[in-house]
Amino acid sequence: MRTARRELSNGGVVVSFDGEVALDAATNEALREELTQLGNGYERIVVDFTNVTFLDSSALGAFVGLLRRLNQKGGALRLAALRPGVRMVFEVTRLDRVFATAATVAEAEASLNEP
Repeated sequence: MRTARRELSNGGVVVSFDGEVALDAATNEALREELTQLGNGYERIVVDFTNVTFLDSSALGAFVGLLRRLNQKGGALRLAALRPGVRMVFEVTRLDRVFATAATVAEAEASLNEP
């Protein structure tokens, strides 16, 4: 699993996944490491889900951990461009009520400074 980062002018970052990726038990260790680094380095993060084809409970746990770290620091996390199958996982687990999502990366970036 490879990611790309793009720094934002407000000190935040957009992280995207290179190529189509399934975030599951096979990628969980790499995902947790990446999210830990992001949470330690930034307070405002947009995760671009454009290339995410699948998400399981281990990946959900990694994102919940990142959200908690950012909330403790007064930061913000936005999830953008979720595919229908991935969005369904958030809805079924009711985590769509916990995470702020946006239809596009641009919308997510614009909402980073909102409470």
